[in-house]
Amino acid sequence: MNIEEYQQKFLGLLRTSVITFHYRKKDRSLRKAIGTTCLDLIPTDSLPKGIGAPAPKGQVRYYDFTVNGWRTLRLAHVTSYCLDAQSAK
Repeated sequence: MNIEEYQQKFLGLLRTSVITFHYRKKDRSLRKAIGTTCLDLIPTDSLPKGIGAPAPKGQVRYYDFTVNGWRTLRLAHVTSYCLDAQSAK
């Protein structure tokens, strides 16, 4: 699977479920997150208030259940992901 297919699969899972994933932050540290972009799975009090500006190209905004808030990450920085919310592959 090439990088583009990997990223598209990641986005597809993020749109439909809660997934566990790891990514590299700007400071190069590794971060584990449990998140989604599926509005049906996000707590009502955390739903977006409006449309807002789209995420910059190559980035995605997601709801992070580990911090109960919205975060943005660069797709190119995702290192692993899985459906099991207990551990990432």
